[in-house]
Amino acid sequence: MRTRRNVAGLLAVTALAIGLLKGRVRRYLIKE
Repeated sequence: MRTRRNVAGLLAVTALAIGLLKGRVRRYLIKE
């Protein structure tokens, strides 16, 4: 059970990180 929770948390964190990276890339592309 705990492992499942940890995996879910990791997935959520990675999803957030990917979203932030995508936002930064978009801003960079728009600026260029």
